Order: sequence, then C-alpha cells, then structure tokens
Amino acid sequence: MKKLEKVYLEENIWYIENFISNEEIEKVLSMRLPWKEDYTGEGYHSNRLTAVITDTEDGKYFTKTIQDKIREVVDNEGQSLKHRNMLTKHLPVDDYCKSNCNCDGFDLSWHYENHPQCDYESRWITLGVCLYFNDDYDGGEIVFQHKPIEIKPKRGMLIVFPATEEYSHGVRSTKGKERIVFATFVYSKAYWDILHRSGWVDMYKQMV
Repeated sequence: MKKLEKVYLEENIWYIENFISNEEIEKVLSMRLPWKEDYTGEGYHSNRLTAVITDTEDGKYFTKTIQDKIREVVDNEGQSLKHRNMLTKHLPVDDYCKSNCNCDGFDLSWHYENHPQCDYESRWITLGVCLYFNDDYDGGEIVFQHKPIEIKPKRGMLIVFPATEEYSHGVRSTKGKERIVFATFVYSKAYWDILHRSGWVDMYKQMV
C-alpha cells in the first residue's frame, strides 16, 4: 500500500493528491447512479445534482474503497467520519446561470458547517471532507474567506479542513464541464456518544 502524504496549506488545511487511483475513480463513475436535482436553499443554486449509491454491491465497494480509506486519515479517539454514500455533481455555470444570475461567480457561496443557526446534528461537525472525481473543467476552486488560500482541486485529491467560522469558504462556479465530488463530514466524539446512548449507533452500523 502506497504511503499517503498530507500537504499542509496551513496548520489545519491539508490535502492528499492521488488519494484514490484512476481505476477506483472509473469504477465509481461507471456506476448507474440515480442523479436527481438537489434542493435550492440559501447559498445554493439549482445546478446541483446528487446521487445516493444504494445498490448493495456498489455501496459496499464505495464504502470499502472510498469511505474506509478516508477514515484511516481522519478518524481518531476524538472524532470519526460519518457514512454517506452520496456524490454531488455541479453543472457548468453556462448550463443554468444566465445574465441575471446573482451567484457572484460561486456555485457555493460563503459558508461553514457548524454555524450558530445550524441544525442539531451539524453543530457536532469538526471537519469538512471533499474528494474529487474529475478536474477537466474550469473554475471549481475552494476559496477561504478569512485566509489567503485558494485550492484548485485535482482528480483523485482529498481535501480536509475545519468546520468552524474561521474556515468559512466558498466554491467558484464550474465552467465548461460538470464537477463531481464526494463531500462529507467528520463528527466529534460527543456526537457518537449521544448516538450510543440513544441506541442509534446500532441502526447506523446497519447502513454501513
């Protein structure tokens, strides 16, 4: 197994290039995925499609190849990745955004995960995680609002950063071709302790 090298852009933002292989990427992209239009809410636009990998064999492959591998680099005694078999596809800006679009050049405007008005579950998020399945498009950079850091994702790249306000970020609009990404979150030990006490952990494990 190859050694995965973290590249730090600052103390808490890091990435790993070629985190998954081209073969693994092609395997996932060749799946017959049920793409559907995602909701449109604050900070979002109707250019997002999502697909949940529900097929038993495809789901097992995705968990073993993608999510278990991510757990190896983000899990520790204080936090753990949550299972989420969902891919997101951002369509090119010219496919949905006309001259009156108010997106200001962003597919995702400034946001962070555990903000004061977030839902109960999200307040326990510690890290945001993004894994990219293609890079044959223009735009799509992650831009950090309070830091001089901008990341142009590459195919197979894993990017990890904190979920706090200091790390508010946006994603520039995609141009030319769609952008496909696996985005998920790491939760604190306190979150998993609550699930344990409520009995939800056993139900959750049945979905993994």
